[in-house]
Amino acid sequence: EAAGFFHGDTDVPILSRERHIWDPPACCYSKPNGSDRHPVSPPITSRIGAASRLGGLMSYQQPVLQPDQPVQSSEARNWTIAVWLLYIGSYITVITIIAGLIIAYMKRPQFAGTPYESHMTSAIRTFWIALIGGIVFVALSFVLIGIPLLIALVIWVIFRNVRGLVRAINGQPIENPTGWL
Repeated sequence: EAAGFFHGDTDVPILSRERHIWDPPACCYSKPNGSDRHPVSPPITSRIGAASRLGGLMSYQQPVLQPDQPVQSSEARNWTIAVWLLYIGSYITVITIIAGLIIAYMKRPQFAGTPYESHMTSAIRTFWIALIGGIVFVALSFVLIGIPLLIALVIWVIFRNVRGLVRAINGQPIENPTGWL
């Protein structure tokens, strides 16, 4: 028979008290001899608790975080995806790129040391290069050189936005956030 101790007035041994999910009150589960104390099916929490008492099937351990490890949170990932989606949305309404730029400037210091810091740097750089290039190329369009350059600029911006979004979804950093591609 398994070593451990018994919980309450049941005959189900508890193998470990340190790592199992909340034990439901005694009124929420059946006795081993089959007599039910409660006519209604027990709630899911009591079934989880019962499973943990049967050898730790539903047991868990809290992850141990080291103080020197950067945390790659889903919050950083979500903010990064939002920035790239706002940049892509700027093809429909231009104001969204301003919102994306503000978020990128605000979140870049918070994401320092994570893969998402490079995304914020890349997004900021994409905005400023596109703005300056757009102004220069519009001025050059009067001599017809600017039109193909504007088309190339739009393709470049689309490439950087899609690449950034795909890499953010995959949790990967931008390899060279200050580069041209």
